[in-house]
Amino acid sequence: MKWSCTDVSGQRAPELRAALESWPRQELLVETPTVRVERRLAPDGESYAVKRYAFPRLVRRLEAAFRHTWLAVPKARAEMRALAQLRALGVPVVEPVGCGVRRDRAGFVRDSFLITRWWPHLDLDRLLSTAGPPSPEAWRALGLSIAVMHVRGVRHGGLAARNVLVGREESGAWRVRWLDPARARFRGRPLTRAEAERDLDELRPTLDAAPEEARAAFEEGYCSPSFWSPATKAGSTSSESPTTP
Repeated sequence: MKWSCTDVSGQRAPELRAALESWPRQELLVETPTVRVERRLAPDGESYAVKRYAFPRLVRRLEAAFRHTWLAVPKARAEMRALAQLRALGVPVVEPVGCGVRRDRAGFVRDSFLITRWWPHLDLDRLLSTAGPPSPEAWRALGLSIAVMHVRGVRHGGLAARNVLVGREESGAWRVRWLDPARARFRGRPLTRAEAERDLDELRPTLDAAPEEARAAFEEGYCSPSFWSPATKAGSTSSESPTTP
């Protein structure tokens, strides 16, 4: 079995295998039977998040065959492409670097990985469980980030507290970065109200459990008039935008 590694532009990048083999692990963030996420230190001295999908057992490969290992684009590659497309639209997401895929002789993906630049903040789920609800400004930034997606025709497909990093920058401003858009769909036009509501379903329990002022700030951010303007619908962006990655 051979690895096929590419950078975010789609060019071959076999050197990315070193992320699995020789980059020192700094932190284990997630570990499940099929997914592991680690923070690793690259030779350039920068930290990167390395997300690895592995299917060592046949039953797991068969379960995933029709979703992202055999008849569909491997999830790591789909995630990388979606992140790049979201960044191009001005949506705040983590920055993809590259991915790698390894198949067996039958064509099943046995192993794959995605590399993104490290953004040193907790996901909303962990933030809520360790530090409590962040300030209303954070919730406003969260709502605004989703508004940018929906007005630019993106259905994320995984708007959950575990899939968004939330943190305060040195300037004091709150920022968010979305993760795991492998199920994202790009409509090419603003989402309808029904489509937007469906996309928000997974996040709704988190919003319902938040303090009233947090929910109000989220709604304020989501309904920000400047991000539902005709210029925004046309896809224009500004380097001054608080959502620019």
